[in-house]
Amino acid sequence: MNDLYRPYYLTDNPFPADSSLNLTHPDRRVNGEIFNVEIFKNELEELDKRLRRRTNLIYCQNMAEFIRGVGKSAIIAHTWRKYQEQGGNITSAYVRCQKKHVPTFFAAQVIRKWHDEGSFWKVLTHCVNQYVEEAPSSEIRPEGAKLFAEHQWPVDHVDLRAFLCYNPSRLVNSLTNWACDKRKALSADIAAAFFRSYLSRPPDFLSAYPSVLRKLKGDEIEMFRNALDLMELGGFEYHYLFFDQFEDPIYGLSGKDLILFSSEMRRLLEAGSSRVSTAVTLHPGAAITLTAPEAQEFIVLAPIDRRHIVDVKPLEPAGAETLGITYLQEFRSGTPPDPLYPLTAEAVSHIHDVAEGNIRGILTGFSLCIEEGIYADYPLITLEFLHEKHEEITGKISPERISLR
Repeated sequence: MNDLYRPYYLTDNPFPADSSLNLTHPDRRVNGEIFNVEIFKNELEELDKRLRRRTNLIYCQNMAEFIRGVGKSAIIAHTWRKYQEQGGNITSAYVRCQKKHVPTFFAAQVIRKWHDEGSFWKVLTHCVNQYVEEAPSSEIRPEGAKLFAEHQWPVDHVDLRAFLCYNPSRLVNSLTNWACDKRKALSADIAAAFFRSYLSRPPDFLSAYPSVLRKLKGDEIEMFRNALDLMELGGFEYHYLFFDQFEDPIYGLSGKDLILFSSEMRRLLEAGSSRVSTAVTLHPGAAITLTAPEAQEFIVLAPIDRRHIVDVKPLEPAGAETLGITYLQEFRSGTPPDPLYPLTAEAVSHIHDVAEGNIRGILTGFSLCIEEGIYADYPLITLEFLHEKHEEITGKISPERISLR
């Protein structure tokens, strides 16, 4: 506990100084763990509805002129976690996009997630068991396959002799033939690289398959398609992907760069057809970029229309109070005189109006209120206090905008 915040019945400043989402950060103020579903109830329901309908691509898009800060990333992250917790025969993967990223990079990141989180290991153990059931005279005995299935991820090294298999190369060849017979479109070279790596040193797979792609003159999207075939063989039925900040690599693209991006996105969607739903964030500027003729190869498969859009609106005034209480209660010490304390409803309403409902701006304002309150010897944060401290608080709230004209 930081005693500096004790007079406000707090253990720390509940509000992030920089509210940019960072899922890998240990601070729950910025990693998306502090989240109130009631604030985004409609948006979450609309997104979930489209995902369960298995819409190929869903745009979490703000129609207001804000570039960032309305909560698109928080919605994406929350839904990714929700689907990830379901487990079973689905996967849920989150990718943070950046400027210069292209769809082949997105595909590579999803493949890495499936490896790192153990999905490919489940594929292997499922395939080995199915193979043994269907081929009693297989290269691994049933009792060995049963022991193998009990091995838990992560696995650094596999000694097949411990599982009653004494000819690993023959097992790899036999499994490859079995898999390719089940999935005619599956590349034998990729299947062999998968089984060879995972039956000896699973971590080597991520460095092994690129050399196979070079031989096949393929790319990461081709690997993604083959990986989906392997995942089907391994008992996985469906996959949910979440691309955060998808707007960053799109906004400003034109000409040949936009044509290439559009072509690769189309291939990515086609590879995942009937097997993958992808939710992405998008701001209005990037949406305008995607209206260009150069983007239509992609957009024709995933039009930016009512069926594909979840409209993320700026926060309503009542939502600003709920947002404040949600963060405050995570850092409470003792029992304050009011759930909003030290903020007042009038101050919260004013900060909401100055920020125009932009959540990032509202959180910035709340954070500054707490810090300025400490310097002023812990007063109640009233509307009068905000007027006195305009330069230090509300004067610093400026939602990042984009001109749509």
